[in-house]
Amino acid sequence: MSSNEDMLDGIKSEDTKFLTIAENLRAVMGDEASGSAAEQNVSRGMIPPTRTPPSNVQGAAQGSILRQSDDPTSRMMARGLFPAPLRPPRNMFGISTRQLALPTIQGQVPGPQLPQGRAQAARPQEQAPRPLQGLKLVPRPPQEPAPRSPQGPAPRPQGPAPQPPQRQDAQRPQQKRARGRGSRGANRGGVQKSGQQGTSSSMSASELKARIDRDPELLKQVEELMLRKEQETSRAAVERAKRAAICGNCLKAGHTVRDCVQPADDGFVHGCPICNGSDHESAQGCKMDWPHRLERRLYWAIEQRARRPTLAAFSNWLDVFTEARNAGNDMEALPQSFPWTPLFSRTLSCTYPDIWSNFDYVANDSSALPVDPLVTNQAAVIANDAMIRSLLSRPVIGNTGGWP
Repeated sequence: MSSNEDMLDGIKSEDTKFLTIAENLRAVMGDEASGSAAEQNVSRGMIPPTRTPPSNVQGAAQGSILRQSDDPTSRMMARGLFPAPLRPPRNMFGISTRQLALPTIQGQVPGPQLPQGRAQAARPQEQAPRPLQGLKLVPRPPQEPAPRSPQGPAPRPQGPAPQPPQRQDAQRPQQKRARGRGSRGANRGGVQKSGQQGTSSSMSASELKARIDRDPELLKQVEELMLRKEQETSRAAVERAKRAAICGNCLKAGHTVRDCVQPADDGFVHGCPICNGSDHESAQGCKMDWPHRLERRLYWAIEQRARRPTLAAFSNWLDVFTEARNAGNDMEALPQSFPWTPLFSRTLSCTYPDIWSNFDYVANDSSALPVDPLVTNQAAVIANDAMIRSLLSRPVIGNTGGWP
């Protein structure tokens, strides 16, 4: 507190001195001259400003009392005790940088915004931009229109308009749809629906008919080709089916008991021809239905076993043939070829052991196999009936008994 009081006392004493000097100057120079001198001293910062220039000693004393309540900061700044206030920065041309700041756009920056009517009214008062000085504007020469051809407008291109480039991912669904439409169109006769007309068949019906009329052998060649393809297809199916089968008699792959040509030691083919089983040879041990009608028994016992060893399951094939002959059937409708007797089968095993190893089970054609002299035809079978019966009544291996 003592330091503040000392400061105030010093200020009061200085004010008193200034008042004395001002009063002396006014007495010597007059009121107007002293007032102008006081203003110059105030502007130069030599003396502090006063509220009312005193005209006499009483007024000076009253002004001194009024100045006691003023902030002494101005007098301190005038004497260098306090630094002057900071002024806005200026550039090298003396222009304040605040004036060079970019103007804000109303509506894009936060802050107070003027209404639309007031903003339009305030625009004419804004300072117009100053034109560039020292630059010469060169007018652009007028452009002449391109000369038109006397032939009229240019012809339009006939091809499709160029399409904008597409991404590879966007083309993939179109390619998939085009492939799907092309495949469906091919199933409907070779006409694609993907934007391009597909080609029809290589030869129309009228052209094919005209060609057949010119070349009659063409139809025969087509029929032979179709038959060959059908045989090849059926052969492939038979090969696949027989490749998965294993014979119940010789235990080899590629055929079943009903087609086997390899006899056992007793001259018979053993096993079940109906189910291809190897544990039974009659209907008693089979789970499948055996043939009962006469024509079916003729087929299983004689027709499909012609020029092959006798099946042990149908070793009574001579009885079946005699039954069909006694039933009054036409002899031409009865089988013409017969199975081998067991004696002939054993003879072939010793003489030609590879005759059944090279047999083609896919073609299943027994015409290449030899013929038993005892059963060459129907007449030989009827003549050698007693001998054939004696040979067929001796199956040894795998016979479970019973008759089909």
